[in-house]
Amino acid sequence: MATASTGCVLNKQRAAGRRLDRGGNQRRILLTAAAYVLLQEVCLRAAGTACAHAQVGLLRERLLKLGARVEVSVRRVLIHFPVAFPFRSSFDKIALAFGAQRR
Repeated sequence: MATASTGCVLNKQRAAGRRLDRGGNQRRILLTAAAYVLLQEVCLRAAGTACAHAQVGLLRERLLKLGARVEVSVRRVLIHFPVAFPFRSSFDKIALAFGAQRR
């Protein structure tokens, strides 16, 4: 049998859970906004490539969802693409537009 004080504690716990959830939602919204801005920059810098008029979903499929080996060192990040990667030239042009250096 629950007493009045137990109900008060449960309400406080629920309220604390809602506050934590709001913080999680704020982080999710922030990350979503950052991803949106990044993909807008990719769209702008994709001019002159096969991805020039691509929508965000197509950019994700062609440029972001790929199997590659990533090598990280102190000064640079190397991305080793598979031999059969069909959008290598588009990826290279966009990366160079962002300031990447050719190896």
